[in-house]
Amino acid sequence: SIFIYTSEQVMRSSSKSKNALMALLLTACVSALSAQSLVDGLAAIVGQKAILYSEVEQMAQLIAAQQRLDPYQNAQAYNQLRYTALDELINQQVLLEYARRETIEVKNRDVEKQVDQLMSNLEQQYGGLDQVELAFGISPVKIRRYYQDQIQSNQIIDAVKRELFSNIKVSRREVEQFYTENQDSFPKINPSADFSIISLPISAGANALAATTDTLLSIRKRIDSGAASFEDMAGRYSQDPGSAANGGNIGLTSRGTFVKPFETAAYSLNDGEISGVVETQFGLHLIKLVERRGDKINVSHILIKPVAGLQDSVALRDSLTQIRDDILADKETFAAAAKKYLLDPDLKARNGRVGKTDLSTMPPEMQTLLSTLVVGQISNPFPALDQYNIVLVHERYPGGKLTLQNNWFELESMKLQQKQMARLQKWIEQQREKMYINVKMIL
Repeated sequence: SIFIYTSEQVMRSSSKSKNALMALLLTACVSALSAQSLVDGLAAIVGQKAILYSEVEQMAQLIAAQQRLDPYQNAQAYNQLRYTALDELINQQVLLEYARRETIEVKNRDVEKQVDQLMSNLEQQYGGLDQVELAFGISPVKIRRYYQDQIQSNQIIDAVKRELFSNIKVSRREVEQFYTENQDSFPKINPSADFSIISLPISAGANALAATTDTLLSIRKRIDSGAASFEDMAGRYSQDPGSAANGGNIGLTSRGTFVKPFETAAYSLNDGEISGVVETQFGLHLIKLVERRGDKINVSHILIKPVAGLQDSVALRDSLTQIRDDILADKETFAAAAKKYLLDPDLKARNGRVGKTDLSTMPPEMQTLLSTLVVGQISNPFPALDQYNIVLVHERYPGGKLTLQNNWFELESMKLQQKQMARLQKWIEQQREKMYINVKMIL
C-alpha cells in the first residue's frame, strides 16, 4: 500500500515531516472508519475478496490528500482518482490472493511491533491516546485494529514483492546507461550527509519533579478539605488542553487506552477516589476515578508538566561532553556509546546510524552543523528539539545535479527500482489474466 508508512520512515523524518506523516496515518484511519457509515455497494470482486465502494472512496481520499487535490474544487479530477484507487485496490488484492494461495504469511510479532511503534508515535504527538480519541472521535482500540489489518496486508504484499524481486540485480553498465539516457531529466537534489547521532532529551531533574509534586499535593489538599472541587482545580491548573475545559474528565475508556503507569493507578482506584501523584512520560498527574462500568472506567485527571531548568540542561550537556571525551579517548566507540545511551529503540538498534539524509529535512541548527562539521569529527554537545545531541559525520554529499561520482547509490537504487516495477507490472498483468476479477463500479 502507498499509504501506510513504516516506523522506520516516520522515525527518520524531520519533526515537521514526521507530524505530516502521522497526520496522513490518522487521515487514513479516519477515512476508513467514517467510510463504513456510507451506503455501500460492490465495486469489484477479486478472487474471493469483495472490494466495496467505501474502500474505493477511502483510497481516493487518501490519494487526493497525498496529491493535495481538493475534491470539491476539482470534481472531475477527483472522480478519475476513484478509478485509479480501484485499480490500486485490485492490484493489492491480486498480490494478497496470490499470497493466500501460496501460503505466504508474516509473523504476528512483526506486525505488532510496527503497530506498537505507530501507536506510541500517536501517543507522543497528541499527549495520550485519550487525546487522539477526543480529537478524532475514534477509540484507540479501533485505531489499533485498523493499523493491524493494514500493516499485516502491507507486510504480506512486501513478502510477495521480495519473492518477485529476489533475483533482480543491476550491473554497472546498466546504471551508467540509465544515467546517460536520463541525466537531463533528473531533478536537482539537496545536499545530504551520512551521520550518526546520540540524542538525549532535556528532562526535568529532581528539583523540578519535587516542586511539581508539591504543587499537586497542595491541590489535592484543597480538594480533600472541600475548599475546591477536583473539576475546578483541573480547569485552573491542568496542562492537558483536551480535558482541562471539561474539569479534567477524559470520559469512558477501555483498558489499553492509557500509558501503563496511568492505567495501573486509575484501575486501582475506587469510585470517587483520587490517586496520589502519578508520574508518566507526559508529566505528573492526579487521577480521579469517576465511575467504573465493567472493565471500562470514566476518569478525570490534573496534569502538570515539570519544567526542566537551566541546571538540568547544563547537567545533560556535561554528561554528553563526558561521553564525547570517552569516545575521543578510545574508551568506547561512537556506535557502542549510541547503543548504550540512546532511548529511541530504532536508532539504538542501528547504533545511532541515521544514514544518508537530505539536509533540508533537518532543523536549521542541524543543517548548519552537518554542513560544516569535518568528516570523521564528533561535534560538541548542542541543543535541538528539546534534546542535547552529539553527531559524527561519516560522509557529506553536495547537492545539485546528479552525477555518477557523487550519487552512484541513488542512481543504482533508481535503476533497480525501475527494473523491479517493470517486473511487478508485468507479473500483475499476468496474474490478473489468471484470476477471477469482476469490476462492477460505475461512476
